Amino acid sequence: MNLLTLRVVADILLFQSVLFFPWWVGASLALVFFFFFSNYAEMLFAAFLTDLLYATPTERFGGLQFVLSLSAVVVFVFCTMLKQYLRSPHLV
Repeated sequence: MNLLTLRVVADILLFQSVLFFPWWVGASLALVFFFFFSNYAEMLFAAFLTDLLYATPTERFGGLQFVLSLSAVVVFVFCTMLKQYLRSPHLV
C-alpha cells in the first residue's frame, strides 16, 4: 500500500468515526493521523463537520457553537510546531 492509499483509508475511518462514534473517538483518531501523515488538515474538516452536525451554542463558551473547530485549529497549530521541534536536529 502506498501512502496515498493509507491516507484515503484514514480519511474514511476518520469521517466514519465522526458520523457514528462519540466526538472523542474522532478527535483521538485525528490526532493519531496527524502525527502519522504530513500536514493532515482533514482533522480541521472533521472537527467542523462534528460541530455542524452535533454542536449547540452554550453559555459556557459565550454562545459559541464551533468550540471543537476552534479547539482543532489550536491543536493543529500546536502539534505542527511540536512536530517541527521533534524532527529538528537540535533535539539531540
